[in-house]
Amino acid sequence: MYLLTGLIYCGHCGSAMQGNRRKPKDKPKYVSYRCGCRVQKRNCDNKEIRKEYVEEFVLTELEKNIINDKAVPILVEKINKHIVEQSKNEKESAEIMLRKLSEVKKQIDNIVVAITNGFCQSEFKAKMEELEERKSKLEFSIKELEVKNNIPSITEEQVKNMFAMFKVYVLERNIPECKKVHIKLCS
Repeated sequence: MYLLTGLIYCGHCGSAMQGNRRKPKDKPKYVSYRCGCRVQKRNCDNKEIRKEYVEEFVLTELEKNIINDKAVPILVEKINKHIVEQSKNEKESAEIMLRKLSEVKKQIDNIVVAITNGFCQSEFKAKMEELEERKSKLEFSIKELEVKNNIPSITEEQVKNMFAMFKVYVLERNIPECKKVHIKLCS
């Protein structure tokens, strides 16, 4: 199992690094990460990195810099800052959609007024259906943004609880469980 699959990239060409295992004659097996470009196209000459070295380095850095009580307040601050920035961007998007919704409603009202005043053309029906569909989509998107925008701030206690089990896996160097946590966090 390769902990860093999909997370590390070649410093030479930028391609994803892939797990690699080989057993040379009369030598112990060699497990490493190798540049995907080197494997597939053979046009990268970056050397392999031993799996145990790079994974140990990453897990040690996680212990020192992320999964400790000193880092929790900094992480909470950064997470909450990110939530605020996302919320701001989503509010701006919602305002744009509200303006578009207002325009669509005006166009619908104009068609209704024209029909009530006796103007009736076949194009009105098609245009009205198109506008009603746009209106529904915009209303749905606005509601979706409102729900996304109601994300509460994260507390230090929540981060500590989230890290509790993961910390055990990192300290024990339980790679399969670390990989599961990574997959859950990314999904």
